[in-house]
Amino acid sequence: MNTILHKNQTKKHRAFTHVLLLLLFATFSIQAQITELPYFCGFETVDDTAGWVLNPVATGATKLPNKWAIGRAVANMGLNSLYISKNGGETNEYVNEKVAAV
Repeated sequence: MNTILHKNQTKKHRAFTHVLLLLLFATFSIQAQITELPYFCGFETVDDTAGWVLNPVATGATKLPNKWAIGRAVANMGLNSLYISKNGGETNEYVNEKVAAV
């Protein structure tokens, strides 16, 4: 009798856990961007970088010396590129003395 009672409680616990997990995942929606490969971004137009979020950690944090920049300080093809800069994108120089999130 005790074993049957324990099995019923275990089944109820599992069912409750499954329902709870389904509700949890149903409340969060994850949006993924579908990108065809090979991917290329020339950083030349606003459309190239639409949706990009640069420096999410550095927003309002002036203590971080290095930040991502899109600009003309250095480029491989075209006029613009994505690079790390210590001076807001004026140059592609960076501080190598401190540990920083980039």
